[in-house]
Amino acid sequence: MTSRWARWLIRVMLWLPVVVCVAFVSRRFFITADSAVFLSGDDAMGNISYALATEGRYGFLTSPILAHMPRDQGLFSYGPFYFYLGAALIWLFGYSVVLLRTIHLGVILAVAAAGGLWFRKAWGVGPLLAMGLLMAFERAHWPMIRPDSLVSFFAVALVISAGMAIRTGRAGYWFAAGLSASCGALTHLVAWALVPAAAVMLGVSYLADSKDEHGRWRRPATVWLPLAALVGGGLLGATLFYASFGFRFQDQIAFLSDYRRFTASVSKMPGASFPEMIVRHFDLAYWYLPYPVGYLVWTTLVAAIGMVGWVVVRGSAASRQAVPAMLAPPIITWTAYLLSLGRYDNFHQGYAILNHVMWLWTSAALVATLLHLMNRWPAWHRGLSILMACAALSVGVFSLTVFGRPSSDRLLAAESMTPIGAYVENILETVPARARAWGTAEFGIEHPGRIQLIQFWDAIRILEALPVDRRAGLSPDYLVWGRIENDVNTRTVVGVGGTQTATDTASTLLVGPRRLIGLFPDARYTLVAMTAGPPYGVTRVYARSEGAPPIDRPLVSVYDPMLRQWRRVLGAPVKVAVSPAAAAEVSAGTGPVRTAVQTLRGELVPGSYLLKVRLATLPANEAVVVLASPSLAIPWDSQPGAPAGD
Repeated sequence: MTSRWARWLIRVMLWLPVVVCVAFVSRRFFITADSAVFLSGDDAMGNISYALATEGRYGFLTSPILAHMPRDQGLFSYGPFYFYLGAALIWLFGYSVVLLRTIHLGVILAVAAAGGLWFRKAWGVGPLLAMGLLMAFERAHWPMIRPDSLVSFFAVALVISAGMAIRTGRAGYWFAAGLSASCGALTHLVAWALVPAAAVMLGVSYLADSKDEHGRWRRPATVWLPLAALVGGGLLGATLFYASFGFRFQDQIAFLSDYRRFTASVSKMPGASFPEMIVRHFDLAYWYLPYPVGYLVWTTLVAAIGMVGWVVVRGSAASRQAVPAMLAPPIITWTAYLLSLGRYDNFHQGYAILNHVMWLWTSAALVATLLHLMNRWPAWHRGLSILMACAALSVGVFSLTVFGRPSSDRLLAAESMTPIGAYVENILETVPARARAWGTAEFGIEHPGRIQLIQFWDAIRILEALPVDRRAGLSPDYLVWGRIENDVNTRTVVGVGGTQTATDTASTLLVGPRRLIGLFPDARYTLVAMTAGPPYGVTRVYARSEGAPPIDRPLVSVYDPMLRQWRRVLGAPVKVAVSPAAAAEVSAGTGPVRTAVQTLRGELVPGSYLLKVRLATLPANEAVVVLASPSLAIPWDSQPGAPAGD
């Protein structure tokens, strides 16, 4: 009894720092999730869950076209599982960005809890895994409304199911493994390697069962039942995926072909070799680790592969069952995923999540395997167990000091960012409920209940495909013109020269007003509101204005992060004397530096100003961009928070 209570007390001591760190990380997440990370185009996918919860319609209504294929009736590149989960949360609690971003945190906590149960016999291993996951989430994750996080949930379910299947030989676990692999691979197609990984796990189980207790090779006891169960689970997951868009196999093949060409066209490493791509994804995942801990990642990979191979070939009968069950599934999953990234020329922070989870899980499995192999040497086993318990307690106490600090990178960023909910409210308060609008996709997440907003470039492609006589009455009531549209407009003009004709540009993202004139010759729009706040710059709302009297000046809202207040009152007009100055130079990313056609200089006291610039009459075929900047060198950068001016 005393020994049992002592073990219970030790476990409480090991897990108590983890519980406290979970509280710190969760509190910090909810404090910052409405501001940092910033609202981006990826968050617009919340519209899929919103439409599903409020309209019962599964599709991306705000951005209905990608790679020339419609996605307003199902999605070809994402599985429905994440979005149905988000829809359930919205149905229960109502919509908010923070609510949907909480799925990411929930997955990390669920994986940590699963690891604690899976490694419960190995002292200290579960708490170390949990602390590693919390550290990765706090330092390196970018919690957004994306399905990447749920991939890790299914991957861990695959690892546990396959481990139980290898350990017990039961077909039901292989069915669960096949279902988990299929759902994970189809939740985000970047994780397609989970399917062949599950097949390799089955092969390892056959190999581990191919020797009797005397080490002689034999035929595995059961072959076809585990295989049928694995395939059956995989087919069920695939059926759920394809049923979500009506089994349109041909459309999905066409979409994937166009999507691959699209990602290759925007690749940051065109023509990179297979090893270069793997190293780039590796660096993207493990940049947050201090030197030389990064080498420990490779060491874990090599050591785990070597141990599984040695045990299967040379290990005892007991170890051939226990070690592959513990160590083979995570190392196969991690290796398969890492190798598959060598052919994926698109980079995103979300792709790093599964790398983090599988590295930490494999490390935990490696230590648990060592503890198991040392059972034959009780003194060594006891010593290593005590060492792991001390390490877990030390890491837990150290993490309390790290997570308990009053500031962190995300907290500091949140201090200088505009609250997302307040920013969106200010933008949409001038737009009537369910008004038809074109513009920035992330401001249309509540489509169609609050606003019927379609991403500007998608709307352009849809309307251009229609004959002119069918476009009447389809012009939007409002334009919500945010950072992305403003950036594309500026790059279109600045990136090819000081001025250019709209007909000379081959890009599909042409200057917005020019395209509107071509689509709707009689439509005119007036600026009615401007909302400014870091890191989003200025978002403008234009209203269709045929026959309406002109508006003298728009409604203006400026967020002051220092005071945490909105400023909406304009002061008295100030006339500024301007004079010719040396030509300003604009550089757009890695493109050539362009010289302004005209540069004027005026003196203003530092502060926030609403600038009104009167332009002379210009030829009808010219596109012009006007930039205001505190210097003559203007680095136009599309990243939020960039000091490009407006």
